Amino acid sequence: MANKTERIGVSHCDEIASRNNWLFREQPINDIGIDAHMEFIDELGLPKQLLALQIKSGESYFNEIKDDFVVFRDINERQYNYWINNSLPCIMVLYNPTTNQCIWQKLTEETILKTSNGEGKGYFIKIPLNQLFIDESSNNELLKLSKLPEDIANYNFLLSQKECRLQPVTKK
Repeated sequence: MANKTERIGVSHCDEIASRNNWLFREQPINDIGIDAHMEFIDELGLPKQLLALQIKSGESYFNEIKDDFVVFRDINERQYNYWINNSLPCIMVLYNPTTNQCIWQKLTEETILKTSNGEGKGYFIKIPLNQLFIDESSNNELLKLSKLPEDIANYNFLLSQKECRLQPVTKK
């Protein structure tokens, strides 16, 4: 990340995350498609969520608005594969320093779409204008993101409800 606008965006995301009890760790070296990691630690000091963030900062990222979404088009095959195959849930965060608007979208096979009605070479995502980074509603959504198979996630949830803590199962 080289320019001032990008630095402002990363700093703004760090501040928002910190105010909402997320630990924020910038990834300043060898950036392929992840600018930071964010981790939520509960009141007992136990980790609850770890996410990878791609952060884009600038007014120009908000130029294409359709319905209630910002359309972000600058996604290539390499980035798509990196985010989809990442072991962590990945999200895109857009920050407009002019309006102070900061929104996000999860990066999944369902949210990253091929251009030209599925026939194009590039990809795009729709980022809801009302999906703020981070408010109470989005915080709950971010805590639910997972790359674990549903049965393992359900099992881990059941374990978390028990008084005695057993070791959670991880994806192999």
